[in-house]
Amino acid sequence: MNIVMINGSPKVKENNSQYFLSEVEKLIQKDNDILTFKIDNVSKYPKAIDAILNCDRLIIAFPLYVDGIPSHLLRLLEECEECAKKQNKKDIPVYAIVNCGFYEGKQTHLAIQMIENWCKKANFTWVQGVGIGGGEMLGSLKSVPLGKGPKKSLGTSLGELSKNILNNNIDSSTSSKNNIFISPNFPRFIFKSTANYHWNPEAKSNGLTKSDILRK
Repeated sequence: MNIVMINGSPKVKENNSQYFLSEVEKLIQKDNDILTFKIDNVSKYPKAIDAILNCDRLIIAFPLYVDGIPSHLLRLLEECEECAKKQNKKDIPVYAIVNCGFYEGKQTHLAIQMIENWCKKANFTWVQGVGIGGGEMLGSLKSVPLGKGPKKSLGTSLGELSKNILNNNIDSSTSSKNNIFISPNFPRFIFKSTANYHWNPEAKSNGLTKSDILRK
């Protein structure tokens, strides 16, 4: 199969969306051709759209931005939708991986629903989304194996997603799967405490004090 991965992170360098895509790629790469596009610049849109319209599976990964899709990714999706309608392209199965800084992965449900609605407009087939809470934390723990420790649920969810991607019996009437929402396998109160502590060194590196943050 020809599989296209779209990295919708606005970060130019290392980012969590790429990490999650790379973990999925390890699970599906056998006997498949996989192309990954980092669409942080409009100049990259034409090649990405051409690849999307000629692929067998489309996987879109991005961080949650104000409960929605980052604007640069939204623009790509709009252009892709127009091209798909003009060219009357085949029905393409679509999957989404959305990560957020909140502990609860459920916070991504609106963004995943937006991708599902886009699929209807572009005449693609929506299959499944994975909403990942604590994305910044999980993405930073690269030394921890997938499916172990804080990444136990992450391993299970990406494993299920990968199996569905490799399923060759997808059709428009039976394709839709339940979306998966996960949180880190890590106590919420410790997660919150660690996240809050992180702001102090960040402030100091930018010439601010703890009291400056409180005044803001």
